[in-house]
Amino acid sequence: MANLLVKLSLALKILRMTEHNKSMLEKDQEGGGGADVIKAFKRRWYILAVYVYYSTISCFQWVEYSIVTNIVMRYYNVSSSAVDWTGVMFMIVWPIFVFPSSFLIDKLGLRFAALTGCFLTGIGAATKLFSIHQGAFHIVLLGQAIVSLSQVFILSLPPKLAVTWFKPNEVSTVCSIGVFGMQLGSALGFLLPPMIVKDHLNLNDVGSNLKVLCWGLSIAIIPACIGVVLYFPRMPKYPPSSAQAEERKKPQEVTMGTFLNSLRDLLKNKGFLIHTLGYGVTFTLILSHINLNWSTFWALSIQIGLLFFGTGLTLIVPNDLRRQEAFNRGKAIEFTELPQEDPLLTKPPTRN
Repeated sequence: MANLLVKLSLALKILRMTEHNKSMLEKDQEGGGGADVIKAFKRRWYILAVYVYYSTISCFQWVEYSIVTNIVMRYYNVSSSAVDWTGVMFMIVWPIFVFPSSFLIDKLGLRFAALTGCFLTGIGAATKLFSIHQGAFHIVLLGQAIVSLSQVFILSLPPKLAVTWFKPNEVSTVCSIGVFGMQLGSALGFLLPPMIVKDHLNLNDVGSNLKVLCWGLSIAIIPACIGVVLYFPRMPKYPPSSAQAEERKKPQEVTMGTFLNSLRDLLKNKGFLIHTLGYGVTFTLILSHINLNWSTFWALSIQIGLLFFGTGLTLIVPNDLRRQEAFNRGKAIEFTELPQEDPLLTKPPTRN
């Protein structure tokens, strides 16, 4: 009898503890503890697709006019240097506005960045609809300036999009897909304008081709604007990782002081400085060889551009950072003679 009473008392205690734990869990979820729920939503892939779509359209417009320089020169009666400015201004606007835009993105969030970048791309494309007549090259420059401004809210978005919406093991893949949109847009910018804008003897026919190009871009960006407005929230309801959950528990207000401190730390990072230097040298060398050796053979610039950005696509799509473990080991390519006694450079890296 005593044993039975002991068992009943233990069972009653267990039942009370279970009910207590259940009620505490419900209170936590009702009182804000839901932030501890880790969940990655399926809609994250649709959000990524919308981003890739409008970043492709934005990067397409970088070389939209400079790839058909001789035709644009003849139609608008301007110099080749003036046409070059339609692409050069992208490189000038970026270093001027990248830090203010980064501060705004950190302070106002992903939705603000997506809306601003997508709508500025659309406004720039629509502005160029008014540049079809031959005396409106200044409107071309205005439209290109607006599109170049949109890119400061576009090109830096993949890492933030990845950590906000995706699982930790998907972050590097998402960054690769985000860069894929930029590379794809640049490659299409080398390919499609020469196919659309032909070197007609009649300038009215050239104007008709430019009209098709401008209207095509303006119409193509409309679905992206609608998608961003309707389907691009600031953040998911639940965080996709424990790191994001902890960050939500202890949110830090973004101020100019904290932003400048993080920027100062970034500029002291040796890896970042080496990467910046390497990227700049690569672009400079490639463009200088194209300009010096092929300036009189403008038609070959199409193949050169496609080769350059197409090669980038082949590296990004199948070989993202996670699968190749690129965080642990870099790969260098030397175009000069390598010293034979250095095994790190003369022997290719092996994979397990």
